[in-house]
Parts: sequence; C-alpha cells; structure tokens
Amino acid sequence: MDLEKELSKVSDKEIALILSDEKKYFATNLKILDILTNKFKEKGIYVTVNRPFESLNEVLKKNKINTKNIFFIDAITLTISGEAKEVPNCLFINSPNSLTELGIALGEAFNSMKQKEDRFIFFDSLSTLLIYNQSKSVSKFAHFLTGKMREWKIKGVLISLQKNVDENLIAQVSQFCDKIIEVKK
Repeated sequence: MDLEKELSKVSDKEIALILSDEKKYFATNLKILDILTNKFKEKGIYVTVNRPFESLNEVLKKNKINTKNIFFIDAITLTISGEAKEVPNCLFINSPNSLTELGIALGEAFNSMKQKEDRFIFFDSLSTLLIYNQSKSVSKFAHFLTGKMREWKIKGVLISLQKNVDENLIAQVSQFCDKIIEVKK
C-alpha cells in the first residue's frame, strides 16, 4: 500500500483514520509527517499523547521532517515529568485525560495559525487515549475533534493501533471520518 498515494486522496477538508499494525506504528507516523510536511508542504498541528515533545522533536529532526511548520500540543510530558521547558512551537497540557483542556488547546493552536490553507491536524493516538480515558469519553472527544476539523475546514489525520483496541471505538470513530487507511505488516 502506497501511503503517499492514499494521503493524496484526502482533500484539505477531509479526515482520515489511519489504522496501523503495532510493528509499523512509529514508522507510519514518521512517514505520514514526512508526506504532509516535506512532500505536500503543509503546515499543521501535531497532538502527541504518546511521546514527550522533546523526544519527539529530536526523532523528527533526525528523520529530516520539517518541524518548523508544525505546532505541537503535548499531553504527555507533564504527566511523566511534572514540568516542561517553555518552547515557542509547543503547548503543554496537564494530561491525556484532560480532554476539555486538549480541546481548548486545539482551538488556540488553530486560531494562531496565520495561513489557513494547506494545513492539517495530526492526532497521535486514539489508542493511547484509551489508557487514560473510558472508551465512551474517547469516542465523544473524537466526535468533537472531527466536528471541529470540519468547522475549521482542515485536513485531519487520526491514527490508532489496528489490533487490541476497543472495536466499538474504531467503529464509531470510522463514522466520523471520510477515509479509513489500513497500514498492515
């Protein structure tokens, strides 16, 4: 499966749910970001509930992913370390279970974007949110998030593990998305 070809079919106002095999999960994230920022030259917001900003930023730069065009919302650093160094392109929220705070942060990040075209929100990951929240809460948040993406007319990319995830959550979130892309072994 050609991920670049599949992502090119996602228009600026559509939302894609990407389901990845656990063995290819992080490589898939890197590939998606490479395609969005380097090949498509888009600017966006990266919401991370998996890796702390500092670690993530380092890996992205090492993989030649243009981080200058990405604003990060980090929901994990404060949970792990209790503190974060202030950086201009990242907003730290308290915890992945602070879904209201996460929604507010997304609104602030979107409103601060000067250029309104060629932009995206990349959400990593729905499956990790399940560690911190009930499935029903994650489903409601995904519905809220996809609704906001549509209101803002922005490309959305949500990623989740394909296996060992609440099947009802994936079924519900699939309804909110325009395309489902499965990345297998």
